[in-house]
Amino acid sequence: MPNKSAESVVQPLWNHVVCVFGPCRELMSDRASFGVSPNVKQLHPVAYRPALMGLVERFNKAVKDMLSTMVQDIEVDATADGDPLPETEEVVELRPVVGTGLEPMETTRLRRSTRQLAAANRQMEAENSEHQADEIGIRQRK
Repeated sequence: MPNKSAESVVQPLWNHVVCVFGPCRELMSDRASFGVSPNVKQLHPVAYRPALMGLVERFNKAVKDMLSTMVQDIEVDATADGDPLPETEEVVELRPVVGTGLEPMETTRLRRSTRQLAAANRQMEAENSEHQADEIGIRQRK
């Protein structure tokens, strides 16, 4: 965001969140005055819950990252592969998330990712057991 003026903050939020998903009923903030309105219930975390403040900060970072990718001026050029946004790889950070090892977009679809991880773990266990059985068979033949 170029600055923290009301117009520069609200415009992307309005275009990419409210117009897509509808108006917010609740807004959680870290005691900031952003989004104060009589029609929006503003929730403030209590001071003695530091974990909640971290959650709010992490959520604010996620929203900021999403808005910054939306605000970027990306030219839409269709490539030979049919990819309409070839420059998005430069804007979106594609490294795996450190704590989970998941791809960044997989963390937003955690249920699907958990199922995928469980299936991958079962497949790896099956391959390991087959490999171990092969090793045992080779040892017994010798």
